[in-house]
Parts: sequence; structure tokens; C-alpha cells
Amino acid sequence: MRESADVRRANRSAVLAILWQGGSWTKQELARRTGISVPTCNTLLNELAQEGAVVGEPRPTEGRGRTATAFRANEGHEPMLLASFDRDRGPTRHLSLELVSVLGRVLERRDREFDRLDYATLLREVDDFIAAHGAAADVAVGTPSLAEGGVVHECDIPELEGEALEERLGADVARPVHLENDMHLKAYGYFHLRGRTDDVVTLANFPEHVLPGTATVHRGMVITGARQFAGMLGFLPLGMGRDELLGRLERPGGVTLAGRMLAAAAVVVNPSAIVCMGSLLQPGDLAEVRSICAETIPRAYLPRLEYAASLDAALREGMRRRLLDRRATIQGKGN
Repeated sequence: MRESADVRRANRSAVLAILWQGGSWTKQELARRTGISVPTCNTLLNELAQEGAVVGEPRPTEGRGRTATAFRANEGHEPMLLASFDRDRGPTRHLSLELVSVLGRVLERRDREFDRLDYATLLREVDDFIAAHGAAADVAVGTPSLAEGGVVHECDIPELEGEALEERLGADVARPVHLENDMHLKAYGYFHLRGRTDDVVTLANFPEHVLPGTATVHRGMVITGARQFAGMLGFLPLGMGRDELLGRLERPGGVTLAGRMLAAAAVVVNPSAIVCMGSLLQPGDLAEVRSICAETIPRAYLPRLEYAASLDAALREGMRRRLLDRRATIQGKGN
């Protein structure tokens, strides 16, 4: 009986998901990991090899003089472009562009700073990067904003406010584009790099003079809320207007304010750990933050506090995983 298209897609996705984790696998090993029959794995691997998505190499077996073919993902096949932009401390906008293999290896990277980063500037930089470093199959964009429906809202970079970035950039570069809040992407990547399935981890970003935000991940699921608004600490009812809040988000006085915001996050989400980052907080501030949280939260329920100087690797992994997830849902269509 002919395999249905849905089952075929699911089988193909399951095989690719393992290969995209790295390493080399025989058809027998993949069959055991996925529960797919050996003949079906063999067929899928041969198809993927013909497409250039995987590479087959001989591997010696225990039997003398015998070899088996082990398959690995082809790092040169359909790399992805990862784009992210943000602000910290002042008005300067930072843009990072990376060409990354399906296994997460950075093939090329470019960092630029701008006084203004509007859509025309972003498109110019992306086009130039693609022209200089080779075509990417798809694009992930991490934005310091809400990203509901592929549109930028409440952005730290005002000139991008209201841009339908996912659709517009996708049309202009003729590639699929995935747009998501950068903290959500960091949380998703953090889970895959360091998380345990029983952990509830909140990442908290506190730049100076920029609205702070958090993202929480549990069992690999990022808590985004009904409209991507979950974790936007800058909108807590703090008894002050936006301009006053932004003015107070600086060292050293802003540490106390950050502690009160994190206490609210700890109560609402009850994470096992909060990982802090951003120029407002330093490692030596965590004891003070913990004391502020302990003013209202019983110590037995206080989360573990950690500090991360950078979560660039988590952001990269989150964007890579999102694009691979997206690819997995369309693999095999039309076959």
C-alpha cells in the first residue's frame, strides 16, 4: 500500500531532525531512533543524498572486511541567514548578520552599527551580505519587539515600528523569512543548549535606557502569551510614565527597580532559574536582586539567579532551530 503523503513527510522530518543534530548514522541506527522501518529509512536517505542534503560515507563494522554506509547532514547544503538587531545603553543600533550551516557552524558573520536602522537600510545590508557570502535558503530575524503576525510592534528601534517585516523582507529577498522576538528565540535556543525538560527557565534582559523583557521556556515550549506579549516587564504598573522609567533604568539606582520587576516575574511564572543579562545588571548585583525578591517572596520559592555576559549562542541556536522546525514541516511536500 502506498505510503500517504502525511506519513512520508513525518518520516522524512524525523530522519532529518536526527541528522541535523550532528554525527553520522547508518540506516539501521536511524530506524532504531525513529521507529521507521529500515527499508523506508534507506529510501529516504537515498533521496536526501540525491538532493545533496546528506552525505553517505563508509564506516567499518565489526565484521572483518565489511562496511556500512553512515549518513550525515551536508553542512554546505542550504545554509541559513540569521539577522538580529538591538539597542543597549544609547541610541546606536547594532545589526548582526550570520550565515550558518544546518549544524550551527558560523560560515560568515558581519556586525554593523547605525544611528538609524530603517527597513531600507536593513534590506540593503541583507542583500549585500547575501551577494558577498553566498545564497541562503531562508532567513530568521530576531527583533527587540513584539512580532505578532510577522509585524514589528513596540520596537526598541522606532523606525521599524509597524513594519510587516516577515512578508516584506521575504518578498524582497525571495526567501522564506521567520520573524520572532529575540528573547523568545534566546529562550528556545537556551533550552536546546543547556536546558532540562523539568526546568522552568526565565531569561531576563535589562539594557540601560531600554525597556526590559523576559522570556520563559518549559519543556522546550516558550511561553509567548496570546499575542506574543508575555514577559514584557517594561509594561508593569510601576507608578511612572515611560520616559521616567527609561531614565531610571541606569546604574546604580536601576538595580533596585530591576529587582522589583524580577520579583513580579518570579511570582507570575515561578521559574526554577532566572538568567540575567544586559548592561543594567552585573554579576555582583545578583545578591542585591535576590534580597529584593526575598522581601516579598518566601525564600523556599526564590528562583536561582544566574548572570550571562552574552547569550549570542542561545540566540543563534534559537534561530537555527526555528528555521529547521519550519523546514521540517514542509519537507517532502509534493513527493
